[in-house]
Amino acid sequence: MKDMNDSPTIALAMAALKHLEQCRLRAYWDVTGWAIGYGQHSPGVSSMTTWTQEQCDQALLEDVTHLYAELLSIVHVELRSYQMAALISFVYNVGLGAFRGSSLLRLLNEGELATVPAQMTRWVYASGPDGETVLPSLVARREFEISVWNDDYDVTKLMGGQ
Repeated sequence: MKDMNDSPTIALAMAALKHLEQCRLRAYWDVTGWAIGYGQHSPGVSSMTTWTQEQCDQALLEDVTHLYAELLSIVHVELRSYQMAALISFVYNVGLGAFRGSSLLRLLNEGELATVPAQMTRWVYASGPDGETVLPSLVARREFEISVWNDDYDVTKLMGGQ
């Protein structure tokens, strides 16, 4: 198992999330309350809150580092950096609680790594008054995360070729 100082994994996850998430320097309302930066719901964020780009990047780094630590404690199979980066992005979006109870995690821990992409594609729905709806933005996000998982997307391009 990798340790928490695995900067390549964290750097890959940061690059993937910066590619997927819009950074907003002014607070905005989303489905779960006031957010800022790359979707952070930090204490004290209100309609009047503004952050610098550096604050947004630091908050994202803290979130990614936290998710990485949590994933290291619940994923019991060895993953490559790009696979862990894809999982971090996925869990950043769906939430750690939902992931902990998912068949994706169960199958992953059973060593069924080949099932991960198909499991990811199941997470593209939003609930609304008319029932479940497929969100094209989530379909596109899952396609990107799957390409990172499969090492079909060179995330280092997003990092300036590092």
